[in-house]
Amino acid sequence: MRRLPFILTTALIMAACARDCEGKTAFDFSLRPVMPELSSPGVPMLDEHTIDADLYPETHLSIEPEQLYRWVFQPGERITFNLKTQAETVLTVWDWENRPVSQRQFGGPFTNTVRFDVTGRGTYVLTLDAMKEGKAAYRLVRNLPGRAGPKRSGDALDRRRA
Repeated sequence: MRRLPFILTTALIMAACARDCEGKTAFDFSLRPVMPELSSPGVPMLDEHTIDADLYPETHLSIEPEQLYRWVFQPGERITFNLKTQAETVLTVWDWENRPVSQRQFGGPFTNTVRFDVTGRGTYVLTLDAMKEGKAAYRLVRNLPGRAGPKRSGDALDRRRA
């Protein structure tokens, strides 16, 4: 009986933590050159018509860098974004040949963190599709810079700075 207050307090703290942490799981993506294409992405291809979520703020779709306004990353650095939405969504990663190579579905509403480890060179495109009745209703598109090659001394940028 003496333990009952302790057990109740612990249960309340755990429930509060679970409520506060709900929907804030980090999801990791590992991207590398020559990844296999997804056979059935379930979202429109990049060259197919979609409604641009940037034009409709009421869609409540958001992909933001962990540090606001930071879109440039160092080679080998883990790239972290925060996703926010009010709807069921599908996050798709497209390679530099416009092929879907990685994907994850999310139920809404949520705020989640996604982290990308990129090996090799290249640029990726992220699309966050809000789904309605099994189809993409709106699409938010963002660029994900790939890892650059080793810095070369004497390149054009260095010469302009001199």
